[in-house]
Amino acid sequence: MTRGSDLRENQEVYAIDTDSIAQSNISAATAGTRAGPIPRSALPTPPEEWTRTNSRAAPLVPRRAFLSIAALAIGATALAACSSTAAATPSAATASSASSTVASSQAIAAKPQTATISFSRWQVTPLRIKMSVNDPIARFEQAHPGTKVEADVIPIGTYTTKLLTMIAGDVAPDVMGLPGPFGILPLFAQKRAIVDLGPLIARDAAAVQPSDFLPQALKVGQWQGKQYGLLISPLSTAVLVYNADALRKAGIDQTPAQMYDAGKWTWDDVAAVSQQATLRPASGGAAHQYGFAVSFGIQQAISYVWEAGGALLNKDRTKAVIDGPGGITAFQYQFDLLHKFRVSPTSADLQTEALLNRFNTGQICLNFSWAHTVGANLAQAKFDWDIVPLPVGTAGEIVNDNYNNVGISKTSKYPDVAWKFVESMTSGTEYLAEQHQAIPARKSVYQAWLKWMEQSPRPKNLKYLSMLVNKSRDLPYSPTWPQINDAWNKETSYLEDGSKGPGEVARALASALDTVLR
Repeated sequence: MTRGSDLRENQEVYAIDTDSIAQSNISAATAGTRAGPIPRSALPTPPEEWTRTNSRAAPLVPRRAFLSIAALAIGATALAACSSTAAATPSAATASSASSTVASSQAIAAKPQTATISFSRWQVTPLRIKMSVNDPIARFEQAHPGTKVEADVIPIGTYTTKLLTMIAGDVAPDVMGLPGPFGILPLFAQKRAIVDLGPLIARDAAAVQPSDFLPQALKVGQWQGKQYGLLISPLSTAVLVYNADALRKAGIDQTPAQMYDAGKWTWDDVAAVSQQATLRPASGGAAHQYGFAVSFGIQQAISYVWEAGGALLNKDRTKAVIDGPGGITAFQYQFDLLHKFRVSPTSADLQTEALLNRFNTGQICLNFSWAHTVGANLAQAKFDWDIVPLPVGTAGEIVNDNYNNVGISKTSKYPDVAWKFVESMTSGTEYLAEQHQAIPARKSVYQAWLKWMEQSPRPKNLKYLSMLVNKSRDLPYSPTWPQINDAWNKETSYLEDGSKGPGEVARALASALDTVLR
């Protein structure tokens, strides 16, 4: 199969389930549930009839290193935010209510005045900063002469803390990034620190084109029925990236993608592959090649819980259920990979050399990644690599998602300019195509995305990306997420060092979460 035809398989793996279609609160576009399939009208391609396929979809695997710093940032904020039980189902917003809301809140003008506004974003790689900060600012300033955007790129470890401090001091940035994995959108919305964008989207629908967004892309920016964020990233999900050369070196000739397509990619299958791929000196000691990379970070580990039939909280988000059979089973699986089978570097090992560098230098065969970062992270790789869905659990294939929204401060002195900047960042076909190494949030971007991906470093099996979006699920974010994340990090650290067992950790974590939720 050629790369081009493989790319276009993304069009065919979207399953259609009309029963799951609901109405968006800001447009007439149909919307599927977060964990369900994408409706036909929302597919990222010109309208046409597509047939349902029986393609398999994906699960999750580990690696705390990538998001552990972000998790610590969230955890460092010792907030006493009031807990909201659950995100309400979005309701339909009318043009009349939109007009009254704008008039009564910020009265943001349709035409921006000339001004200098601020934009805060968390620190990532230089390439991603160029694509997500420098380029959007240059593009906006060129289109709006005399208007300036001052960027504040904040270290990822202090991002949440700094924004909360700025909000408390009424000096919040005019526009701020709201990264999904940080779980801060509900918190900022509860604090009334960010603007409901729904009325602005309804008012400027001709320019914003809300019906062009995939429904999932709108839902991830909503809290209790209001649209506080707009997506400036693709719809990304967790994947495994693998080094086919390193696996062949260990005598594994069939690639993980081939195993997955053949239905041989269960938890047990991955454990067996990881053991075979882990190579140690004949004299024993530390491995010079690990089969897998285990992480107990919540972003990387939660899919194991879901795939074992468990959950973090109950449906009302009022009580922890991580100590149920699913949670304990998931913890036990990862615990055994790390401590019993020793197929993964430990946290102590990673103190001497970072995980991504270990993978890029052939020391790890299977590693966790977000779909949108794979190409950039492996652009200079000297080995044969590709992606594969996470191993399949007994409860099916459920994968965690990743996305980044942008919102406007409620205290912005120039909300009109801020809104136009947000509008600019979330539009422009070619501009967005070059940002998206996962499924684009806008349907109109799809063809440009295909063209760009065909000539950029990318996985061979992009066909998996649509399946993963269809199987993606959000963590139960709420205003108390920083404390929830804190509790998770503290208790699962005992699994990493092996000082406590899975059952003990699951029960202690549930107790800590219940204290947060009370």
